[in-house]
Amino acid sequence: MYNPDSSIVKQLQEADPDLDLRWDQDRSRWIVTCQGKDTVTVQEPNGSYRPLDGRIVAHMREQAWLYRRHFGALHMIDSDIHRRNFEREKKRKAAMRDEFRQEMIEDGHQRVFGVGRFAGWGSGVRA
Repeated sequence: MYNPDSSIVKQLQEADPDLDLRWDQDRSRWIVTCQGKDTVTVQEPNGSYRPLDGRIVAHMREQAWLYRRHFGALHMIDSDIHRRNFEREKKRKAAMRDEFRQEMIEDGHQRVFGVGRFAGWGSGVRA
């Protein structure tokens, strides 16, 4: 098993602390891992062997930037949708409170809570 160049590993981990390198003996290629999962195979565009150098670091930094940009855009879209839903729900609840308040003013507690009118002491009669 080969050990990767520590300066390359350090540069990768500066870009993203979850990145690491491992040697894949079956394919005879370096593999960039993220949280232990294979992410990128270090090889030339035609599939031939590529030694570890600064190109993989630049590639992974670019990918991290693109990921953050894409994730950030998705996060902004999601938070905008959440904010609109929250505002819509807030307006709906305010309308329900106003409707309840208006019903209490117009009909009093009798209709809302099912309590009859007070007809006097000792009559026992409900209106």
